[in-house]
Amino acid sequence: MRFRPSRRQVLAASAATATAVAAGGALLAKRGTADGNPVIVAVGRGRLNTLSDLYFEGITLAAETVNAAGGLLGRPVELRFIEEPRFTNEATLARVVSDTLATAARIVDDDRVVAVVGHPSSTTAIAASGVYNRANKLFLATHASSLLLTAAQLPRVFAMLPNDRDATRLLARHAVRHGMRRFVIFSGETSYGQETAGFFAQAIAMEGGEILHQRMLDIEKRSVDSLLLFLLDNPLFALDTLDGILLAAGGAVENAAFILRARQLGITTPIFGTDAITSSTISVQAGAAMKDVFGVSPFDVKGSAPETQAFARAFRARFDTAPSPTAALGHDAVLLVAHAAASAKTLDAGKLADAIRVMRYGNPLHGATGSLVFNASGQATDNSLFVLRHDGTAFQTVAGYSHPSMTPLESVPDTDGPTTPSTLPPPTPTLNR
Repeated sequence: MRFRPSRRQVLAASAATATAVAAGGALLAKRGTADGNPVIVAVGRGRLNTLSDLYFEGITLAAETVNAAGGLLGRPVELRFIEEPRFTNEATLARVVSDTLATAARIVDDDRVVAVVGHPSSTTAIAASGVYNRANKLFLATHASSLLLTAAQLPRVFAMLPNDRDATRLLARHAVRHGMRRFVIFSGETSYGQETAGFFAQAIAMEGGEILHQRMLDIEKRSVDSLLLFLLDNPLFALDTLDGILLAAGGAVENAAFILRARQLGITTPIFGTDAITSSTISVQAGAAMKDVFGVSPFDVKGSAPETQAFARAFRARFDTAPSPTAALGHDAVLLVAHAAASAKTLDAGKLADAIRVMRYGNPLHGATGSLVFNASGQATDNSLFVLRHDGTAFQTVAGYSHPSMTPLESVPDTDGPTTPSTLPPPTPTLNR
């Protein structure tokens, strides 16, 4: 079975993970020591190759900033980088979960580890979260957007990205406000692809828009060319009546290949995606073909906030390039650990987690991505989300919205053209808010 986990499979794998962690004392046996400097572990991809999304660079800058200010409670923080393998067509869900559990077990084996940040997919973040929570390690997920990550309400687990439901609601609202109502959806067969496609279709329908067609994006079964040729020549609709394409492929390589080939075939239709499509990895591979690609991010790439501007200046000075949204999230994750430690006066993960949850009521972290607070489930909330549009050279912020209400921010002028009133109702309060 190839790696195409559905929502149900991921949920089942998470349950199996929790059971294994609860029963596996040997898995979590400590062989390290709490003496020495505190360690923050960053799990990601691309540090040692040209596919870097600048995530590790953002984390490095934050650690240097923390240490320059005295470290964690007077002790310099050490970084440990771990590369997570990219998914391949041969990988099975069981193998991915097994490998993730093994990686997480090695991480928690060191008592000096205070926090883990990252895991570059929802599948691996969900699998690892139970291990970290059980071992009393703070886990800040910088890439995971699945609702399942915070559904279990593990006390030491936090999701820094908007979940797929909220991200697609924002995309739909912005698109319809700008007269884009007719979409096709190309989604991967992963849980991310299925959830994102479903949430976007619901939101577009609530706005009065229409999904003209939906198809699975499986490069092994069906070539990108065959999918794009369908857009160019099909009996259902003419290409010039299509307002946008939602792309919910699983990985950066697949996203970049689709975007690049679409533009090569003369398809200039705007392409929409969630936070995943803003990865600098995709921009590097697709180049100028990225023009009119839209994404969502908590990072305002042209932000006027002092913390955002200071981060952008420091990042460019340190690495000679502009920061990516992923770099900003990694940066803020490390700062969040330091902020919580200063508040809790301890490095105990349980107390750090308590300090993070109460930040919503008077002590937020003001970082590169703005004010960072979390709800009772561990989901980032009460913040700003931004619609980014690529101009062929780089992503630019074209609009900002308050999260979770999704009302436009007056402080961020909408530069994406004329708007029309939205009909999307305000969100219904839930336990996850």
